[in-house]
Amino acid sequence: MAAGISVTCPKCGKKVTVRAELEGKKIRCKDCKNVYPVKASAGKSSVPAKGKSKAKSAAADARDSSGEDDSNPYGITAHEEGYRCPVCANEMDSPEAIVCLHCGFNIETRQPARTRHILDTTPEDRFMWLLPGILAVLGVPVMIVIWVLYHFSLPYWIFGDKWDEVLDAPEIHGSRNRLAGDERLGQDSWYSFLFHYGIEVWLIVAILFGMFFAIKFAIQRLILHPEPPEMEK
Repeated sequence: MAAGISVTCPKCGKKVTVRAELEGKKIRCKDCKNVYPVKASAGKSSVPAKGKSKAKSAAADARDSSGEDDSNPYGITAHEEGYRCPVCANEMDSPEAIVCLHCGFNIETRQPARTRHILDTTPEDRFMWLLPGILAVLGVPVMIVIWVLYHFSLPYWIFGDKWDEVLDAPEIHGSRNRLAGDERLGQDSWYSFLFHYGIEVWLIVAILFGMFFAIKFAIQRLILHPEPPEMEK
């Protein structure tokens, strides 16, 4: 028969008998949950365990030492509920949070945050970023000036006084369509086709499209996005 050791809980005084093999190890008291080492009493000898088989005695002693009957064997006193990061286990701001503020892990993409080294934006960088928008604004009056020069000045630069003479002729009656190709304009009369109303209409349409896109670009660059994009090292 296996011998047992009688021990007493130093906290509540409960006496139990455990196997001799457990001497020097710690057990938990079933009454007060105190953990204390198994020591043989100085004035008491080991007593044989009677009325129990070795298997039953080992099972009982194992329950005594491991605390299987304890409703809280690990001593957990509180349970904290919260939404935590799956990587660093730190608490997230809320269940709707996407990025962990502690480690930068993204819950949706399942990717950690990437460290970016951004260059400082200089005044020169800002000027070069805004310059295309400024040129787009200046381009609007330039396109208007181009049409004015085309319509009023270019014919005189090419034909001189002949332009008014032929244009005021009774059969022409001020029509640029009738004037196109007139031999009285001289050897450069074929240039007169450039001032046909059909050509001028297409030029006006092209200028209007150019003005539209120039104004749109200027608004985006100068008003909506005036700051240059970040540049990484």
